Amino acid sequence: MNWLQAKDSCIFNKKHLVVMETEREWEFVKNTLQGRRAVPYSEWHIGLYMNEITGKWTWINCKPLTIGKWQPYKPDKDSWYALMAKEWPPGSHGSFNSINRHVHRGWICEEETGMT
Repeated sequence: MNWLQAKDSCIFNKKHLVVMETEREWEFVKNTLQGRRAVPYSEWHIGLYMNEITGKWTWINCKPLTIGKWQPYKPDKDSWYALMAKEWPPGSHGSFNSINRHVHRGWICEEETGMT
């Protein structure tokens, strides 16, 4: 699925694409991915996108990106959405890659827990 389809799939299941606002959340997702495989690239759609109004990368819960986990030379200026890679480039577990609208990958949904 592309990013928009993945977002809609999560919503259909009363969830949303994963958001990582803290290092702790990022570490949890990164470590969980190390035991998973997504065909063909081991990359997953996450809830991070380029906000057209502000021109900044924003989580789908409208919070700004506060952790810098981009792959080298990313994000691209012509990209709209983000993926999280299992290990790309080699040795950089859990880095973010910027992509265009039509890239098909796996995706990660999460539920709101109501916990703070």
